[in-house]
This record gives sequence, structure tokens and C-alpha cells, in this order.
Amino acid sequence: VDGEGRPTNDAQAVLERLEHGLPGGLLPLGGMEAGHKGFGLSAMIDILCSVLGGARSRLGDQASRPPGEPADVGHVVAALDLAAFGDVEEFTRDMDRYIEAMHAVPQAPGVDRVRVAGEPEFETEQERRRDGVPLHATVASSLRALGAELGVAASF
Repeated sequence: VDGEGRPTNDAQAVLERLEHGLPGGLLPLGGMEAGHKGFGLSAMIDILCSVLGGARSRLGDQASRPPGEPADVGHVVAALDLAAFGDVEEFTRDMDRYIEAMHAVPQAPGVDRVRVAGEPEFETEQERRRDGVPLHATVASSLRALGAELGVAASF
């Protein structure tokens, strides 16, 4: 993308902007609309979530699943020991700088600010702690009725 975030075919101009620390460059996964570089990432996630964990893979296994049988979806959870990769304090400083740089990126039209992974969820958690968890009226009514049946008063 060029310095304004618009698609461009001028690779030389993009490289020059990158060399001088100016906005512009390659987009994650190679494109504006889930470009060509997503295949490897998708395959890696499928391997970690299915092949490694013993669930069916998206590649072929799902097609052999009898109709009506559960999809056998797998998941992966990974914990990394940051110290195994280097100094944890240095990593923390580098991540803080990275997040600051992400926040400093100019917003696209119609976007109020740039958020990094986890920020929307953190903001929602803070809102819920402050204001409570919103419930659809039907759900709230059902829970009140169940509470009355069990002798538990609803506080909402």
C-alpha cells in the first residue's frame, strides 16, 4: 500500500518509503482482501488444531464424515516460556514500543483508533465490570422465572 494506505503496484515506491521509515508497505497476509499469503498460515493452524490434536483435518477428513456426525473440531492452546527466547524485560520493552507504534498508525477513514489484539476484549471486560453484562430481555425473563422457581432472587 502507498503512504495513504491505498493499494499500489509501485513496488519501488513502497520499498523507498520503507527504507526511509515512511508509511506504506506490505499488508499482513499479502492483500486487501485476504490475499495470497494466507495459505501457509491456514495450513499451520489446521495442523496444530487437527493433526497434532487428533481431530479431523479440514483437508479431506471432513468430507469423509458421515452426515449428522459431529464435526470433530480441534483446538490448540499454546503457552510460551518467554525466557526461553531471551530476556523477558527486553521483550516487554520491545512489545510496549511495538504497541505504541501500532497506536500511532494513522487510522483508515471511518476508524476511530487503531487497536491491537486483545484491546477490544479488555475494553469490553472493563465496561461489563462497570455496567454489568447486558442480557436480552427474553433471557433475563427466563432467568428470573428459573430463579423464582428455585427460590433464588434475581439481582437484575
